[in-house]
Amino acid sequence: MDKENNKHLVFGIISLLVLFFAMAIFIFNIGYKTSASKASDFNKFYADLLTKHKHSYEVDRLFIDAAPEKYADFFYKYAEGIKVIINNKTLEFVSEKGLEEKNYTRVKFYSYMLFIPEINSHLIREDWYEGNQYILINNETGATQDIWNIPHISPQKNRLAIVNKDMIAGYTANGIQIFEIVSGNYIKQFERQLEWGAADPRWQNNDTLSVDKYVFNIKNEKYPEKLIGQTAVKRVAEEWIILD
Repeated sequence: MDKENNKHLVFGIISLLVLFFAMAIFIFNIGYKTSASKASDFNKFYADLLTKHKHSYEVDRLFIDAAPEKYADFFYKYAEGIKVIINNKTLEFVSEKGLEEKNYTRVKFYSYMLFIPEINSHLIREDWYEGNQYILINNETGATQDIWNIPHISPQKNRLAIVNKDMIAGYTANGIQIFEIVSGNYIKQFERQLEWGAADPRWQNNDTLSVDKYVFNIKNEKYPEKLIGQTAVKRVAEEWIILD
């Protein structure tokens, strides 16, 4: 009788172990698919920008409109702005409606765009009366960083390149920023305003960024920006330099 009971006990333990590992694999697959889905959101964002050849509000709008349903766990909208939830704490971004006072410098509107799992960060768009910028929020530390345009992630996923071209209107910055992510904080390694226009950043490796180079084309009023080639921003001896 004892032998029979022992057999049933061993069989029961083995069955529980099999069930446990099956559940673990199932949960892992769900998590993987969810992460892959969120990662693909950012990849789609890049693809849409490349399709349109340059950044546009229409591309952003697609993600802004979809965000309340896709990222309901991360943020919510209310009458005065948006609130982003970080580790059970809330960061509030309050819109400023200076139009009512005809104080256009005070106009600010905030929109949640998407979560970027590759760098564990939220991307917020801040619109002004003329122009806009973006804000990164680290999902672990709550650290925030204003950036001139959308971030381009380095191959090792520890650096961000931000390139913005605004040679004509001048409503926003015209230049390049590079940040390193250290312990959930965005450390600025390079920032420069340019007399020429940089566009279409491409990481060649973790220490080299290529960009297209534009200059004013004063002979053509319809197309006042002229592509003249490419240049690179390279990290040399702990410093970033532009290889003109």
